[in-house]
Amino acid sequence: MQRGTWQSGFIKANGDLHASDLRKASFNGGNVFNTTNVSLGLLALHGAYGTSQDYTTGANGANQIYFPIDGRPTSNPSWVRMSEMDLGSAGTNGLKWMGLMACNSLRQQNWNSMQSAGWKPFNGNLHLLLGANSVVDDGNLIIWAKYMLGLDLNPKETIYNAWRDSASFCVHRPVQFAIAGFDDCKQDMLTGTNSYTPQGNVFYDALPVAQ
Repeated sequence: MQRGTWQSGFIKANGDLHASDLRKASFNGGNVFNTTNVSLGLLALHGAYGTSQDYTTGANGANQIYFPIDGRPTSNPSWVRMSEMDLGSAGTNGLKWMGLMACNSLRQQNWNSMQSAGWKPFNGNLHLLLGANSVVDDGNLIIWAKYMLGLDLNPKETIYNAWRDSASFCVHRPVQFAIAGFDDCKQDMLTGTNSYTPQGNVFYDALPVAQ
């Protein structure tokens, strides 16, 4: 991203990342990605999915997706439910696209359960949420950036297509990526659509399996 003149808004690694950073204000969180000058976010960590209904406050009885924040040097992780997130912020430089590089971060069965329970982990300002419908690794991330920026003789791609096409560069395949968001934002490029407010319907796409 730096080669494309993009600058880091912030970096939180290992013990610098806390569960409260990912939770929305109604769960006493800081919603750290919903800040100024962060239009593209990336959260890279482990992910897990539930196989039974979660009736914790705010979970609405859905089969949840969970993210462990390990809190090193201690060994007891704090678990953040997807229902505790509210990704997306207003303004040209607010959060519009969010990547979740975590196993099963957009597992289809759990996504459907969450939708049936009546909620989503983003608000009307986020355009696209990019994740996975399988176990994944982060071998695609550099390629994702190259495809979005059009570097190294690659044509510039939409954020949607760049995420899809980068999946085949994961080290451990097969993998299946997934994307959710507003259907009128599927053609978003990194520039030119930051100020757009989505008007479409929420969609979920399980992308082709990358072998």
